[in-house]
Amino acid sequence: MREFARGDATNFFVDRGWDPASVKPHFDARMTFRADLLFETESNDRLLWQFDWGTYRNLREVVWHLPVDATKPTLKLDLNRTRTIFHFPGGPRIEGVLLPGSVLFFAELPTDDESACKLREISAWAQNMTSLELLSPTAMRRGARGNTHDIGTKGERLASFLSSLDSQSKSNVVARLRRFYPIRNVDTVRKRAGWVDVRIAEAFRGMRRITPTHASDGLLRLISLCAIPEFHEKTSLVMLDEIEDGIEPHILPEL
Repeated sequence: MREFARGDATNFFVDRGWDPASVKPHFDARMTFRADLLFETESNDRLLWQFDWGTYRNLREVVWHLPVDATKPTLKLDLNRTRTIFHFPGGPRIEGVLLPGSVLFFAELPTDDESACKLREISAWAQNMTSLELLSPTAMRRGARGNTHDIGTKGERLASFLSSLDSQSKSNVVARLRRFYPIRNVDTVRKRAGWVDVRIAEAFRGMRRITPTHASDGLLRLISLCAIPEFHEKTSLVMLDEIEDGIEPHILPEL
């Protein structure tokens, strides 16, 4: 869903090294993914976002608005692949639309329209979902560059994320780690060309700081999981899968 909202859902397959054609059932060439998401606003209005995605392109996308005092919904956005028409009520009808992702990513919505603002909020929520199902200690061991508001799908941006945290947020991460592992500190070192490396100080006498290269898979995954509460506030949803991988069974329940 995040990649669909970011304009190109095929990135979901690229991240996993999958061929979209290989996951399409041979017995049904019409396979589609259907999503129905119901949002409730602070004013208790509801918005229903529906879309059908057909492995390679957006087949249908509709947003309905149901005000709290209304008896029936009103159409706020309509992309119908069978007519290849995109229409935003009050805006132009655009013919021949073929999109690999959400029309909300591509459409130039009015800036002074309340409904358009709600549509942009829906799009931003979906784009800022974070899935950590592909956490990989191999990816975490690599250095990273740039600033980021999360650690990346595979944990590949762990170093740059930790580097971007203020001292209090870093202390929060270390405090969580200490509940499960004898850690003195987790710090970052900036190198040439903006690259950042992680340094881990264990609470053992005479131990120097170590790099992720010499840290166990479980410790790296533990650092990543303990960093989740420090993700940027615009992160809308964090999804986890099989967090027990590489984690000691005796600390897993509390974690």
